[in-house]
Amino acid sequence: MKEINYYIFKCSSLGEIKAAVGDIFNIYHRILPVNYDALILLKPNCNSDMNALTGNTTDLRLIVAVVESLIKFGYRNIVIGDGPNAGLINMKIDGLARLRIHQIAAYYGIRSLDLNKAPYKEVDIDDQIIRVAQVCFDAELFINLPKIKTHSEAGFSCALKNLMGCVVGFDKQKVHENLHRNLYLLNQIVKPHLHIVDGLIGMEGTGPSSGIPVKLDLVIAGESPVQVDWVASSVAGLDYCSIPLLRMAIEEGVGHDTVASWQPVKTVKNFRKPAPPFLQRIITNPSTRPWFVRFRYMPVINKLFSTELWSKILYALKGGQEKYISADAEMKGLVVTQEKCDLCHDKPCLNYCPMGVHPADPKDKCIACAYCYLACPYDAIKINGDLGYLNFQFERYEGMIRQVLTRVIIKE
Repeated sequence: MKEINYYIFKCSSLGEIKAAVGDIFNIYHRILPVNYDALILLKPNCNSDMNALTGNTTDLRLIVAVVESLIKFGYRNIVIGDGPNAGLINMKIDGLARLRIHQIAAYYGIRSLDLNKAPYKEVDIDDQIIRVAQVCFDAELFINLPKIKTHSEAGFSCALKNLMGCVVGFDKQKVHENLHRNLYLLNQIVKPHLHIVDGLIGMEGTGPSSGIPVKLDLVIAGESPVQVDWVASSVAGLDYCSIPLLRMAIEEGVGHDTVASWQPVKTVKNFRKPAPPFLQRIITNPSTRPWFVRFRYMPVINKLFSTELWSKILYALKGGQEKYISADAEMKGLVVTQEKCDLCHDKPCLNYCPMGVHPADPKDKCIACAYCYLACPYDAIKINGDLGYLNFQFERYEGMIRQVLTRVIIKE
């Protein structure tokens, strides 16, 4: 009988996600620390400030489910940490605040940490000194919470790629100089104990920030990042040999014969592959990327790039996937049209709200994540306040998200 070292859970509602996470911790109970004061690190994908329902970042429902499960076990020394991308660093944007990570941490009385600003340990990766957040080594339980998505430079992003956020600040650009090799080496140094993959809404096409959301309704768990990525890429209909980082990890660490012995995984959706525009291909090409990175981070050039105007220009020229906007959202509350709300029987707002509250009665639990707004099929919810940077995200993704959330991918 073929050994199964991973688990796949079908779930879409908040209740189903919490049940799946509960099952995962029952399965992997042996890795939980004996000491209830042990430091626990949760490392989601907070690469960008893009709402998780776009397929870009880790779903807050999964993060909340993991936090609540750990608290029920008796653990309180929990840190949610990630180091968002260089664009947010340049613009001095607090990505964890925009993704409502700080708000979740505050609600549950735990900590959130921007790994770009965290104490660090210097490690040698391919003869380069790279700073990695110290908490990644200190945690007695390190849980990786990656997202399933295609990636224009890496091909595919999941457990292995998610460790990029452990690298402090602009040292991420050193890793990018030889991306696949350096990420492989980073995974030999930084070793999470468990990977719980957000396959709820992934991203296909030109990810990580310009792709198309895909509703998969899956959570995947496993201890091996290589096997977890193989499962996730199989779910997305991608041959692991076409993903340089995963192929390297298998060839140098696991072996093709081992992969051949793993239980086959059914494809849920054949993901569209990345098709970046010409300028993006030039910038991210392995032969030109090191030169571009060195030029890009020269002090004078970096000052120019660290402006909202340049971000808009680069986006307009299709040289970048994101348009960084400095104006934060000032969401002051939700307004619900009851007549429209009464038309809805499935109440997706409850299923997509990480805190499990109805927008008409949020109590003190609303974290202003806008999930309910995007999930509402009847346009019954309006946001009171200034949307700031969210205006661009909604203009770009609101229609796609609402279409995707009503589409059934897996049929019983």
